[in-house]
Amino acid sequence: MTLKEVSELTGIPYQTLLGWNSSKGDYRKSLVRLLKNADRSVLIKYFGYKEDADNNPSSRDKGV
Repeated sequence: MTLKEVSELTGIPYQTLLGWNSSKGDYRKSLVRLLKNADRSVLIKYFGYKEDADNNPSSRDKGV
């Protein structure tokens, strides 16, 4: 899974994920790797991401 997809599913800003991914040897890089390797359904389950029929983000994400 790409960082962009992780960002969309989790609500974590893409720029934040990029920064974490470029961290040297700290837990943030490991966290990004974990999220990227996680099953999509697990991320959806824990972060509550949903799209409507038109592929619009849920109301939770409106105004963000």
